[in-house]
Amino acid sequence: MKRPPSPLRASKMKSGLVCSCLFLCALLCGPLAARAQNLGTLTAGQLHESCVVAETLGADIRELTDAERIHLGYCVGAVNAAVYYLRADRALYKDKGYFKACIPESRTMAQIMFIVRYYLEQRPEVYEEDAMKHVTAALQKAFPCPRKAGN
Repeated sequence: MKRPPSPLRASKMKSGLVCSCLFLCALLCGPLAARAQNLGTLTAGQLHESCVVAETLGADIRELTDAERIHLGYCVGAVNAAVYYLRADRALYKDKGYFKACIPESRTMAQIMFIVRYYLEQRPEVYEEDAMKHVTAALQKAFPCPRKAGN
């Protein structure tokens, strides 16, 4: 008989769902979405811009302007969606999954957002490309899975 998820794990899952919904809302409703080259595509440059703005914001979302909330939603949502996807890929497929990232549970979203922003900042030549491709690349580079003995 399966046990229900612990309250802490359920809380993390709810948090991930909320952040993913914020990202989707920002993508569909925000004025930045109109600037994307392909409808519905967030570019690496747009994500970098949003993460730079997000890093400068205060903690109280009620005090933010609509534009600041949109930037925060893009950055938090895109990075959070990638983190959950990579963790799910790892949990489901172990070493046979396509993505090789082992993101520690102890890392905060702010730390992971900084890693993604820094990765993009070092690669301005990819700013017109799909953001999620480079978010996953940043996370795979920052958090490689340990190699097994004999590999």
